[in-house]
Amino acid sequence: MKPFIVGVAGGSASGKTAVCREITKQLGEGNAELVAQKVVIVSLSSFYKTLTSEEQALAAEGNYNFDHPGTAALALCAIRP
Repeated sequence: MKPFIVGVAGGSASGKTAVCREITKQLGEGNAELVAQKVVIVSLSSFYKTLTSEEQALAAEGNYNFDHPGTAALALCAIRP
């Protein structure tokens, strides 16, 4: 089977992780070892930039927008040879 990429997008708490887990489950039909060889889930949450102390304070107050494109270190997502 030729590899392909499935992108799942949506706002915070919209169910993206649940959808990815269900896709993984359906592909492997309960065979976790088989799924591990077929599926990789890359979460953009793993690529947040380090927050400044001011941004940390805003986040603690619930006033920091983690959905803004500028919050992710997108260069870290790039595949390099």
